Amino acid sequence: MTKLVEKVNGAGIVVVRYFDSKPRVLGLWDKNVYDLPKGQIEAGETPLRTALRETFEESGVYDLNFGICEFETIDVQGRLGRCRFFAASTSDDPQIVPNPETGEKEHSHAQWLDLEEAAKGVKPWLQPAVEWASKKLKVGSSNTR
Repeated sequence: MTKLVEKVNGAGIVVVRYFDSKPRVLGLWDKNVYDLPKGQIEAGETPLRTALRETFEESGVYDLNFGICEFETIDVQGRLGRCRFFAASTSDDPQIVPNPETGEKEHSHAQWLDLEEAAKGVKPWLQPAVEWASKKLKVGSSNTR
């Protein structure tokens, strides 16, 4: 019997930065809850390319190190379908800028959240991605700083 693979509609990155050797997750404030950098896959894009583009567009974060999970991913189910998440570390400071297509800011501000804050503070459907990245950080944190 053939197993059907559900299409991936979006992609994003759980972005981590270390402060005093402690990992913090980038949260993007969206109305009354934190969001993660993510967006819909455009024609001809791979999930990784989408995740990189959306992370830069939404947060200004460009310099990313994927050593945390060596390009492993987790798919989570959102309202628009499946979204594939990667995890990466950075030393960049986030900057909320207007979306290049709409001219509107998608988030009001960015904040570095500790792992527990991030797991509880993001949109409920994003919690599995944060929890997955947190587990990976605890296993392989020595090579991500």
